[in-house]
Amino acid sequence: MGLDWDGQPQGLSLQREQIDFAFIDNTLEVIMPEVKIRDIQSGMSNIEVTGRITKMGERRNVQTKFGSADVATATLEDETGSIGLSLWRQQIDMVKEGDEVKLINAFTRVFGGKTQLNIGKEGEIINIGKE
Repeated sequence: MGLDWDGQPQGLSLQREQIDFAFIDNTLEVIMPEVKIRDIQSGMSNIEVTGRITKMGERRNVQTKFGSADVATATLEDETGSIGLSLWRQQIDMVKEGDEVKLINAFTRVFGGKTQLNIGKEGEIINIGKE
């Protein structure tokens, strides 16, 4: 999305209390705040959320358009709710039940009629540890 910059963002309906802006290399960057699980909806991207892995599903092998891949579905929970978290390939071994994790640049997809979090190649999983 292009912005005409005269010192004020044009055409944006964002509340300053919720989102920060920064100039990085002369480019306007939007810095999204951390969200709570209850506020996550389908179609969201650039999500930053912290929670605890309360359930770890079985690793299974599936065929994708890119070939064979391992996937597991975990449950991520915070004080506001829980959501499924799809873990692919090496992400599966990065967490286990009981771990507190911070997800950066996550996005949502609907799978089986439910909104799930995903971490793409631009995302990050930070394992904060156990309680």
